[in-house]
Amino acid sequence: MTSLRENYRRIMAYEPFDHLPVWYFGAWPETKARWAQEGLDGISLSGDAGPELAGMDPDWEAGMWELHGLVNLKPLSADPLEVLERGDGYQVVRTPLGAVQKESVGSSSIPLVLEEALKPTRASWQRFKRFLDPADPARWAADWESQAAALNRRARVTTFHAGTLFGWL
Repeated sequence: MTSLRENYRRIMAYEPFDHLPVWYFGAWPETKARWAQEGLDGISLSGDAGPELAGMDPDWEAGMWELHGLVNLKPLSADPLEVLERGDGYQVVRTPLGAVQKESVGSSSIPLVLEEALKPTRASWQRFKRFLDPADPARWAADWESQAAALNRRARVTTFHAGTLFGWL
């Protein structure tokens, strides 16, 4: 049997392969806690990765969301998070990028965006583009090249998240 990494490479190159990978898309910690409460054994309750159970391939998500610590592609801001309102089970915040969103407190959930950080105006773009500076030293890990080399030596698949149609959730 070939390594998972080689098997994945073969699939992507339309070459003969051993098997299709068995992966599970990530789960919120509350979801995994409920599964454990309902009797699912052998899952890690920490982190966002999906369950790794017998018969599954090693988790493909581990490190993906943070780009394995090599680089930070997200808009960067040193501005603080500002809480605008607190309610029963939620808070409304202004993010470091300037968006206003309603967030769940005490549980995982996708925030409700009330006001986007980047509006379709020239002034908004002028304000926002400072968050995209490719020369910002906070973008790169100090030893990113050696970390990348170590990732390339692994037998498992290394994935990188590059955002979605809905941004960075």
